[in-house]
Amino acid sequence: MSEELARYLRDIASQLDVDPSSEREILAEIQNHLQESMADLEEHGRSRKESVALALERFGEARELGRMLNRLHGDPPWVRVGWAILPGLFALAGAAGLFSAAWGVNIGEAVGRIGLLGVCVLVIAAGWAKERRLAVWSYPAWGVLLYGVWLWLPWVSADQARPFWQVAPPLVMLAVIGAYAGYSAYRARGIRIPPLAWALLALMILSVVASLVPSVVSDQNPHRRTAILAMIPFSLWWMGLLLLPVVIGLPFARSQGLPAGLIVVAAAYVLVEGLLDPAYGILIWTSNASAARALACLPGLAFLIVPPIWVLGCRAAKGQTWGLVLPALLGLVSASVVRGAALQGTAIAYGADSWLRDCLAGAQFLLLLVLTAVVYRWIGPRPAQGAKDMDCRSSGSQSLGCVANEQRA
Repeated sequence: MSEELARYLRDIASQLDVDPSSEREILAEIQNHLQESMADLEEHGRSRKESVALALERFGEARELGRMLNRLHGDPPWVRVGWAILPGLFALAGAAGLFSAAWGVNIGEAVGRIGLLGVCVLVIAAGWAKERRLAVWSYPAWGVLLYGVWLWLPWVSADQARPFWQVAPPLVMLAVIGAYAGYSAYRARGIRIPPLAWALLALMILSVVASLVPSVVSDQNPHRRTAILAMIPFSLWWMGLLLLPVVIGLPFARSQGLPAGLIVVAAAYVLVEGLLDPAYGILIWTSNASAARALACLPGLAFLIVPPIWVLGCRAAKGQTWGLVLPALLGLVSASVVRGAALQGTAIAYGADSWLRDCLAGAQFLLLLVLTAVVYRWIGPRPAQGAKDMDCRSSGSQSLGCVANEQRA
């Protein structure tokens, strides 16, 4: 491909605000039309240089063409972001107590959780109807649905007092999601994982094992070693819950890159809100309603609202990486600080073991999101190498190089 044609395509790509796979399809189609036009001109006696110049002139000014194609193929950015944060806004409304104020605590909580799953299904269906696939802006809804169905729906109708139903739901949950993760891994077969990802995975395993330390320090029970050994299966189950969304997102990351990390961030929200629950017990030990409300709202803001706005609004890989990691980190740190301050002077005031437990839990989620960013950036669409690689980055396009490489192949 000539340098003039490559520059022309880069100028078009700089005006496109669509997902990477759509961008590649648009640019590949334009490139095919231009090459056919140049071949026709050469057959009629034009030189190679004249054919390129005349074909580009007939096609029109590159940036104007890019703006026209963007209007044709791309939704306005605020529409995509609006769909992406819709589950987060619904979750925030529930956390703020709007549903409880309207229908009472019990019904309000049920409406908030089951309604959130319904909103997620609506967003996914809208994306599928519009794009015939799981749309990029529906990734947060898919991440919430992945775990929310298991943690929030009263799907076990049998007597939960029986021993079987006390252990079956989490095992069935892990088995089903693990099977889906296995299917995703099969779809993404052939992917090479960077060495840094293996190091991050080792640190995650170490942090999960280290989370048993606070129990060792604070438990004065003479049988505490037996109790710690009994916690090992739970630790393995927890590790599986953390990592399975990363595997599930691999096929999406292969075509979309870092925005697929929104699946992992949204799944992490369900784990933080549903299992860790920063607001748990605050109103039992204190009368600080403001702290309880802030703790209830923080997960939704940090995992479902700020990351989609940041990631979908940024085209640079570095900015998208920060959008996946930083809001969640700040949300977890803020939740620990607010909870520690609210419980100060109570019977369960934060001590060294509580701060250590929060730090280890936060480290697990931080490592999870950094691992996601490293792997997804590694396997996602890449620009061409050398000088063209720099040109693509400066124009804000990360998938043009893939088109050029495919043509060379």
